[in-house]
Amino acid sequence: MQHSYVTGTGPLNGGMVSANPVSLSAFNTEDIPRLNTQRERVRNLMLAASIRGRWLSLDEIAHELEEKWQTDFPEASVSARLRDLRKKQYGSYCIERRPRKPWAGLYEYHLRAPVTQVAVQLALVMR
Repeated sequence: MQHSYVTGTGPLNGGMVSANPVSLSAFNTEDIPRLNTQRERVRNLMLAASIRGRWLSLDEIAHELEEKWQTDFPEASVSARLRDLRKKQYGSYCIERRPRKPWAGLYEYHLRAPVTQVAVQLALVMR
């Protein structure tokens, strides 16, 4: 199975933009199920928070996930999974961000599902 990834310009790729398919074998295949599970858990938490009108910081997301699943969810991983959810292949979610304490660099996040997916996602979360 191959997926297309677009890399940005920069010194690592000679300043070129590449849309070449990258084989999943380029990744550690043991990480794929873990990353999928993390993404699903972050998505489900954010959908539930969205229904309640809650905005959550990365620390709050990590803390709630750690409490529920009894495993580590580093803030960097939570941030990466939120970025994943913006991608088309993972749902094209709208992840809103606003400052909570701008002088401290603290932001909070809110997930909005694309309108066409709202009913389906709500049904999945409410099960």
